Amino acid sequence: MRSVLPFLAFAMAMSPVAASSCSGREPDPPKTAVPPQAAVHEHPTCAAGEVLPYTSAGSGKRDANETLERVQEPCAEIACRPEAMVFLFDETGRKLPSSTIPSPYVKDGEVRIVPGETFGFEGDLIEGTLKNLRYVPQVEHVEKTISVKLVSNIGDDPVNDSTTTLELTSGFEGRLAYKALVRPGLLSMMEFRQMEVCPLEQGVTAFESWPCPVMDILLSEFRIVEGGDNTTARCAPDAVGVAE
Repeated sequence: MRSVLPFLAFAMAMSPVAASSCSGREPDPPKTAVPPQAAVHEHPTCAAGEVLPYTSAGSGKRDANETLERVQEPCAEIACRPEAMVFLFDETGRKLPSSTIPSPYVKDGEVRIVPGETFGFEGDLIEGTLKNLRYVPQVEHVEKTISVKLVSNIGDDPVNDSTTTLELTSGFEGRLAYKALVRPGLLSMMEFRQMEVCPLEQGVTAFESWPCPVMDILLSEFRIVEGGDNTTARCAPDAVGVAE
């Protein structure tokens, strides 16, 4: 379906910090099923955080004049999602039909996920930093894979009664911090915002949830951190782990 906003498909393919607490508990009531071992981080708002320009972890700020052909070019060599629908609503809650052209799941050290997707990506842990990130449709090497899933639950009032949940499970040994850029699916705040996120613990499913529709999320800069020393989020060392 062609977007009612001509620039949206281009912006989506071109491939900040909201303070909230982490709690090892089940949400009440959960919008997404929570396994016995889980870390739940509920963000109170989608509006907070540093607003950032369209960026790529590998190539810096995007050239606004970059052609669609150049954006699609990597799809000849790496795995790309097909044309996908995205969630976008105006201030009245009216849904604006929109879509995005095919784009890579993983490229230049950056993982992009849109609502409705579930996949994994592998990486090589080199000197405490995840390098050579690559998309995998199915987990084959648990010890070096992170699985991700993004679910949007749109309520009757999309602006005030919606939840988007990012689910992550890391097979890497140690505690992994990372950078998350979230783009709300609201016409009034379409910019990427860097959000505080809790670090990942090996084998513990982490849930990051926001009270709004989300168009897409960019994940990058995965690195090992010790204890509660995490520059991305203010999470207590004992807050990430087994849910009560």
